Amino acid sequence: MTRINTGVHPKHLMDKHLIAEHHEMLGLFGYIRNRPEVANIPPELSLRQPEHKDFFKNKVKYLIKRFHTIQAEMRDRGFKPKAVLDDGFVTAEMDHDWKPTKQAYKLISQRITDRIKEKSIDRYYRQSIDITGVLPHENKEISVI
Repeated sequence: MTRINTGVHPKHLMDKHLIAEHHEMLGLFGYIRNRPEVANIPPELSLRQPEHKDFFKNKVKYLIKRFHTIQAEMRDRGFKPKAVLDDGFVTAEMDHDWKPTKQAYKLISQRITDRIKEKSIDRYYRQSIDITGVLPHENKEISVI
């Protein structure tokens, strides 16, 4: 299941979410490379599959920037990401940027909050940094990417 944590800056993600998104982005690039047709793009972000993946088919510039931001955050936390994106397949109709909407941010941040509550005893749900007060349900400002 592919999930891109749109709108939530990687510095605010738990280690498990950060690493998972890095891995899932590689899969998403493979999906887009193998299914390059840019048609029937969902108008809004969805958590359903394959709509979630199809939504990003014409937003590859955004995905590339996010991927590099995720890798930078991983390095800042002491991880050593080695993956390199092959973006040679990107066509002009795929190569668009995107700015996450408030609705997309709320959708993703609520999913993350729910997962953290469900898995709170999982030792891999640790924080390398303090994210107290950064989720929207606490009405705090948060960096977005």
